[in-house]
Amino acid sequence: MVPDLTVICGEKELDGTKYIEVPPLIVEILSPWNQAHDLVATFNLYMACGVHECGIVNPMKPAVTGYRLNEERLYEQADVQVKTGTVRSVHVPGLEIDMTEWFR
Repeated sequence: MVPDLTVICGEKELDGTKYIEVPPLIVEILSPWNQAHDLVATFNLYMACGVHECGIVNPMKPAVTGYRLNEERLYEQADVQVKTGTVRSVHVPGLEIDMTEWFR
């Protein structure tokens, strides 16, 4: 599984062409024909790897739902932005995404 968008912080984690650390943030864009499978498979893999934040983009609604890994290594829903608003990362300081730009 390859994420649709991966945020990588710092150069020290790079080993040639591979990123060898767990990224702090991954974004997945759901496909209209396979939403349930995408979401379950994505969450299981990213939780097991310890990805701190995961954004799920649903272009059919349109909406973005943010999830953060809790102390039990399970995702909790952090916020939902529908077509407008701003999504902010806790683990990537300064990262803000304006939803009006994503859903034009």
